[in-house]
Amino acid sequence: MICQLRTTAIGFGLLATLACQHFSQDQPRSDGSGGPASSAAVATIDGRTITVGELDDFIKEELFSDATSERDLATLYKVRARALKGLIDKIIVEKAASAANLPFEDYLDQQVEAEGEVPEEAIAAFYEEQIDQMGGLSLDEMRERISAYLKEQRVVTIVADLREQADTEILLKPVRIGVEAIGPSKGPDDAVVTIVEFSDFQCPFCQRVTPTIDQILAKYPTQVRFVYRN
Repeated sequence: MICQLRTTAIGFGLLATLACQHFSQDQPRSDGSGGPASSAAVATIDGRTITVGELDDFIKEELFSDATSERDLATLYKVRARALKGLIDKIIVEKAASAANLPFEDYLDQQVEAEGEVPEEAIAAFYEEQIDQMGGLSLDEMRERISAYLKEQRVVTIVADLREQADTEILLKPVRIGVEAIGPSKGPDDAVVTIVEFSDFQCPFCQRVTPTIDQILAKYPTQVRFVYRN
């Protein structure tokens, strides 16, 4: 088991989505890039399989944008994982709409309108909670816009309820990149756990982890090996 520890400082519209991997060793692979084949499954919904090919077709414009044109596996995973949730929701709503003999958009509109008008107390409560974002406008001036917004938010709840009822399994997993445990080290070569630290002697944040590493090595002298990589 190899744990990778990076000690650097790292700073960090459902409606739009609806409208429009650890890649494990047993997943089919189509080329030398390390990614899965288009036939590989990324999720199942009530027995229906979603493949990489279907997911990529759903997000083809974003997938081949400048941000992902190099097809970096980690970037591809992030794009696919974010889009997979939208595709699953789209499929779930389409299934419910079909069962109701309604087009996709009409089904959502019907479900929203079935709940009636937004209660005045809900509009007033939202106004008070977000008053700093109202640009100085009064409740009367914002009432219609708030009501429309709260109606749109009903879609989130409707889709969440449908999602909860569906039998969904996500098969797409984060990509994991192997890292060699080479460099200056402490601890036995046959240790059960190897910690690989990517660090920098001039980084003050990196220095903060040193006491923790020392405690681990002192507590598990024969079970942990620590490898430093600059």
